[in-house]
Amino acid sequence: MDFAIGQHIIHPSHGPGEIIDIEEQVLLKKKGKQEYYVIRFANKRLVVRVPMKDATERGLRQVMSTAKSKQVISALRKMPQELPQDFKERRKQIEEMIFSGAPIKIAEAVRELTWRGHEKNLNISDQKLLEQGREMLIDELCLAIDAEPTTVSDTINEALTLSNETMLAA
Repeated sequence: MDFAIGQHIIHPSHGPGEIIDIEEQVLLKKKGKQEYYVIRFANKRLVVRVPMKDATERGLRQVMSTAKSKQVISALRKMPQELPQDFKERRKQIEEMIFSGAPIKIAEAVRELTWRGHEKNLNISDQKLLEQGREMLIDELCLAIDAEPTTVSDTINEALTLSNETMLAA
C-alpha cells in the first residue's frame, strides 16, 4: 500500500502519525538507494523512518473507517474476558493486543484492563499499558470520526460504563 505526504497513518507500536516526507537514503551494506516514509508522531515528539517497500509488513495502515470506529465502541461495551492471573502471561497477552495495531484488539485490551482495575488495583505495568492503549484509541478515533480528544474520551468512558452495568446485571 502506498501512502502520501500529509497522510495520517497508524503505526502498530506508536499509534497515529503523519507522513511528513519521503526520503531516499544510500545504504552501504546493500549498495543501493532505499526510500523511506518519514513519520512524525506529534504527541510523542517522535520521528520514525520506515522503508517504503515493507511498510505494510511492518504494520503501517490507514486510519480506521467510521464503520470500524463503531465496532471499536461496540467492543468496549462487551463483557470483559478473564485475564491471566500470572503477571508475565497477562502482560504478554495485553502487549500483543495493544501493539497489534488492530483497533478492536486495542479496545479489548483497554476494556479488560479497565475492569481488572475495578476488581483489583492495577500494578504499574498494567496501568502504563492501559494508558498507552487508551491514548492510541483516542488518537485514532479522533482522526476517524473527526472529533476532539475530550469527546472521544467521554465516548470511551460511556461505553465502558455500559459494559460495567451489563456485568453487574448478570
